[in-house]
Amino acid sequence: MQLKIGESMSGFRLIEEQTISEIGGIGRVFEHEKSGVRVVSLKNEDPHQVFTMGFQTLPMDETGAAHIVEHAVCCASKHYPLKETFVALGQGSICTTMNACTYPDMTIYYAASPHEEDLMGVAKVYLDLVFHPLIYEKSDYFKQEGWHYHVEEDGNLSYSGVVYHEMEGEYAEAITHLENQKQKALFPDTPYRYDSGGLPEAIPNLTEEAFLAFHQKYYQGSNCIIILYGDGNLKDQLHYLNENGLQQVPKGDYKAILPCQEPFKALQRRTAYYPVEVEEEAETLICLSFVIGDSSDQALRLSFEVLEHMLLRSAASPLLKTLVIEEELGVSLSDGGYDTSRKQPVFTITLKGCEEEAGKQFESSVFRVLRTLVKEGIPKDLIEASLQTLAFELKEVDASYEPIGIQYSEMVLSSCFYGQGTFEPLYYEKAFEKLNELRHEGYFETLIEKYLLNNPHSLCMTLIPSEALGRANEEQKIKILEVAKAAMTKAQFRKLIQDNKRLKNEQLIENTKEGLGLLPHLTKRQMPKLLKVPKLEQLTLEGCEVLIEEADTKDIAYIHFLFNARGVPQEDLPYLGILAHLFTYVGTETKDYVAIENTINTHTGGIHSAIHAYHLFNEDGYSPIFKVSCKVLTEALGAFEALMTDLFLNTTFKEKAKIKEALGHMVYEMERSYIGAPEYRSMQRLYTYFSEEGSYEDQVSGLAFYHFIKPLYEHFEEQFEQLSKALKSVLEKVIRKSNVRLAITIGKHQKQKVLYTIRSLITHLPGEKGVDYTYTFKVQETKEAFCVGQEVQAIAAGFDFKKQGYRYDGSLEVISNILENTYLWDRVRLQGGAYGCEIFLSEEGYLAISSYCDPHLKKTLEVYQGIGMYLEQLEIEPDLLERYIVSTLGTMLAPISMERRSERLCHYLITHTGPKERQQIYDEILNTTPESLQKASQLFKAMSSHNHYCVIGNKETITKCKNIFEVIHFTI
Repeated sequence: MQLKIGESMSGFRLIEEQTISEIGGIGRVFEHEKSGVRVVSLKNEDPHQVFTMGFQTLPMDETGAAHIVEHAVCCASKHYPLKETFVALGQGSICTTMNACTYPDMTIYYAASPHEEDLMGVAKVYLDLVFHPLIYEKSDYFKQEGWHYHVEEDGNLSYSGVVYHEMEGEYAEAITHLENQKQKALFPDTPYRYDSGGLPEAIPNLTEEAFLAFHQKYYQGSNCIIILYGDGNLKDQLHYLNENGLQQVPKGDYKAILPCQEPFKALQRRTAYYPVEVEEEAETLICLSFVIGDSSDQALRLSFEVLEHMLLRSAASPLLKTLVIEEELGVSLSDGGYDTSRKQPVFTITLKGCEEEAGKQFESSVFRVLRTLVKEGIPKDLIEASLQTLAFELKEVDASYEPIGIQYSEMVLSSCFYGQGTFEPLYYEKAFEKLNELRHEGYFETLIEKYLLNNPHSLCMTLIPSEALGRANEEQKIKILEVAKAAMTKAQFRKLIQDNKRLKNEQLIENTKEGLGLLPHLTKRQMPKLLKVPKLEQLTLEGCEVLIEEADTKDIAYIHFLFNARGVPQEDLPYLGILAHLFTYVGTETKDYVAIENTINTHTGGIHSAIHAYHLFNEDGYSPIFKVSCKVLTEALGAFEALMTDLFLNTTFKEKAKIKEALGHMVYEMERSYIGAPEYRSMQRLYTYFSEEGSYEDQVSGLAFYHFIKPLYEHFEEQFEQLSKALKSVLEKVIRKSNVRLAITIGKHQKQKVLYTIRSLITHLPGEKGVDYTYTFKVQETKEAFCVGQEVQAIAAGFDFKKQGYRYDGSLEVISNILENTYLWDRVRLQGGAYGCEIFLSEEGYLAISSYCDPHLKKTLEVYQGIGMYLEQLEIEPDLLERYIVSTLGTMLAPISMERRSERLCHYLITHTGPKERQQIYDEILNTTPESLQKASQLFKAMSSHNHYCVIGNKETITKCKNIFEVIHFTI
């Protein structure tokens, strides 16, 4: 683009241009002269283009106004007055992601697509949604997404609303309460003292007038920044934005003002409480938090990312060793870390799973360890390992599941809203070089001394569970609702019932063909007929099967060792699950766990192990695989070979204190996951009812596994010797040359070097083949519930449709897409107030449906039961069906990271599938017809007859429906 600073084009004036080597491209800043909107272009050769639009949105209280506005504006707008426009927009698009998020101080709307026309069509609709929403004409959007009174069957009032129930789910976790209390204490004079997402008890205090005022204040052109990332045609994109939205955007006069908190004069100590049902089953959390400088200091930011790894993330952390392993004050330091989501970053050390009286010792122990590190110096191996970990992450870039352009957008938006240089966060190379130069000159020790030991803007917070607070909050809510009902006249109460009924009826009305015709969309003709075929090579190396994919990996080798785990007898499967957690976490005959951790982080991008059961394609069986996944630069292959040989042959289980710490962490995280991730746990449990793979995984990572490891941890001293022997025995049964296959993703020119290393490594493995065992699992219940400290439910239901004579077909993916965005969205989210509901299909023949943050139970199960009848009666216009087909195809066309490509390669090798089978699914999606819906209706009707379900949620809600369960667990 030939444009000088100050020159204009398509209504945009160029005000800044810089070359940014870190993103491999050019950064430009434009101002749209009429609207005042700033457009930041991050132009490079990445085909995964991103559009992001951000607004500074500062919370004024805890009613969640920013969050509710984010939800509500996506419903409908002036030019797109559809029902759930944002959802309808996804149909006919191959966007790999479309979402909106509320941050502590900003709200962003983003989309990513490999197709420029697709992305810009979405951008056009986004502009209308956020600047011209129908929230001013129709209060239903506020009620639906925020909150409204719901009349229960007994005539009492309750609260309902998507955001309300979402935040109920969020605040079921103690860590969310800790974060909220921490921000209140650290930033008492700034907007950061409020949760922008909203507190459940405060959300009903938000009036519609305040909600609209919030939108009016912040959604102005002068407060909007748009990011365009990737290889798109910038000239065309700017012209398109000018002609399709920005001309009508109100400029406004908002000026971003975000005050900084004045530093404290001394460390603050606070105790806070959070509501629970049973104190004995709940945890205390303790944290030390430090406000660290200014987010504009890139060198400081990178430095604290390295310190976070040293002090909190590494298994070699001196803090972990002292607090958890030696003093046993708690079970984990896994939360906390360096938070840069605010203008004033915060570094937090959080101890989970501790007792209330551990607070004083925690504080003194943390400061003692930090003083020792300053005085004696941080171990050089730990510094080197942490620096190399960051270096690898910066080189790899695309390891996350979100497109990298979205991460860059977040960084740029924060910098702009904080009044800093637009591109400052992207310039990390020089800052990293500086860290490397200073790493052994006491640099990190100086940072600890200045920002942690001698920082008065700090806080020690203890968060304690309280049954009394839980009861008081519930009583207060009931009282408020009773007062609200008592204040209503009979006419007002009747009107409330009528309004809710009208809203529910409107939520079931489908969009018209004319309405949908307003939205941009791609057609099947614009879709490729064939998927891109990866360059695969299959060969045998030292008698072992190897599958290779050639790709541009930036000299990183993605190597997966796939060990057949059938040699482990059934009674030892839980030990295999423990091994998957402990492998690389404990030492070997030659190195202790600290040396192993530092060696891994110095010479690789990470080594991780897992145990998983893979269903075999077109077969009834499954293959249990112990997978060891590695990322390594080809220049480090020599050190990698030595490390892997040591791990495979010499791993021991003698470090008693370390193993106890790891086991305690496993127990803790599993217990917390039933509150923090109930949708995952309910789905995992569901599969045990009808799937052999599910039953297997229950033994190595599910509920059966938890019931094995908890008593093991509680009686650790007496059982350690037997545990140590069992783990060594299981390891020896699995790590054998006869068991291993390899999946490798690597560049063409590095392939031979990698194969040479692998050949050498394989020759060191024991070669004898062991016994392959057959497993038999007994299913006890198929309709089960677990009561946890949640106000809402995760409801999973499903069955094995292959056993009922049905087969998997790609058209089922289209039908799931239709159901998720119509039938389930309308009835579970809009009418029910749940945060979401998804369908999961597998080629093995399994179907599962899961809702989450769901205030209902029986009603949701009834909705699931009605799917078959809905599909049988559904008449879908060809144009609409085509849109669903296109968006479903998009899931298979989406660019993915190298790490995910390497995972797909593992799947090919283990399950005996490949590009041919993916192409078949793609073709079946492309050729979906209305008749496909009728066939699927019978499948979903069969689910009603052979239904299994697992619910994790609120005790009162579950016990009210006790007759529909075979068993209810009041503890996990």
